[in-house]
Formats: sequence, C-alpha cells, structure tokens
Amino acid sequence: MKAVLVPVKLFSCANERLKCVLSPPQRKELARVMLGDVLSNVSGARRADAVFLVTAEPEAMSMGRRMGMEIIAEQTQNGESSSVDFAMKKCAKMGARSVLVVPGDIPLASAREFDAVMEKDDGRSRVVIVPSRDGTGTNGLMMSPCGAIRPSFGEGSFSRHKVMAADAGLDFSSLTLPGMGLDIDGPQDIETFMGGGGTSATHAYLSGLGITVRKGKTA
Repeated sequence: MKAVLVPVKLFSCANERLKCVLSPPQRKELARVMLGDVLSNVSGARRADAVFLVTAEPEAMSMGRRMGMEIIAEQTQNGESSSVDFAMKKCAKMGARSVLVVPGDIPLASAREFDAVMEKDDGRSRVVIVPSRDGTGTNGLMMSPCGAIRPSFGEGSFSRHKVMAADAGLDFSSLTLPGMGLDIDGPQDIETFMGGGGTSATHAYLSGLGITVRKGKTA
C-alpha cells in the first residue's frame, strides 16, 4: 500500500511566524483553510492507496473523516518530526509499504505533483525529497519502506534527510515541484503566493482579508 501522511498542528499553534501580519484568529483560520486545500488535492492523487492524518486537532480530524481518510490521534504534540515518527509506526502496522509525508501548509500542491513523487516508488528501498522553495527544507518526504529513516524536519532538513538516506544505504533522489515547494510559513511566502494568483480557497481567504502584493511587499 502506498500512503500519504499529513501531520497537522493544533490550529491555535500554527503559523506563528505570521503573527506580524495576521491576528491569532486569522492564523488559526488560515491553517484550517490551507489544510482543506491540501486534503482536497491529496484526495485526487491516483497513486495514493490511503491518506493518513496525524493530529491532536479535533477539527482536522473531522475534516479528514469527512473525506474518508484515516486518523491517527495524538494526545500531545512534541513537534512535526515526533508526530511523523509516531504515525509511521501506525501506518506500517496498517499495511503501508511506502509513505509520502507532506505538510498541511502547501495549498498550491496538486494531485499531479503528489502522483509524480509516488511514481518514484519502484519497490526498491529509497528516499525521495521535494525540497522547499529555498532548497534547504523538506516539503515532501517519501520513504520506502515505511519508516526507512527517522524524520528530522526543521531548518536544514533537506541535507539531514539526504545524509540519513546515505547512512542507511538507501537510494536517494530529489524532485523540485513548484506547488509542493511553496509552504506558507512567513510573510515573504504570502507575498510569493499572492503574487502568483490562483483559485484556491487559501488565496480567496487571504484576498478576503485584504492582503495584496504591492511593489514587492505584502500589504
């Protein structure tokens, strides 16, 4: 079974780097709207046999269940890496042979992009990374077999995951994809996202807040 795993923070704790441009209620709603876009696009991926959400956020659980996704409930959250490591063990027990981990803040990621990553799974032991737009982070991490390496997200994660794959004797490759590469983490990301236009619910929400791009700055 090929699975997609989406780790989701409590909405009230999400998007903290956007506090200079968005209020707490706005950041919480943005997290919900972005996740909705991601789950909608993941559900259209033809090569995914199952989609798992690992979260302690009740509303995210409800969103996933409405879309027929498997929920891995957390009692506490100790960071993205810990959540994914915990969920990997659950996914393996439920029959996942390979898992593609994607964050909930990449609203431009398309079903076609998710499929492009999973197409790299040829049955061999391997790691495939979709780097963040600046090339240093990890916005997509596919492992075959499930749990082949222990995830280490955060600043500089691309290099860490690459080294871990080599140390484990796994084939490694990277795949640059524009939608998956753009995570909305800081004000500059909003500027890039809004400058590209689009019809996503995330774009509509930010537009409704009056956020626009003027002379290269978010306003």
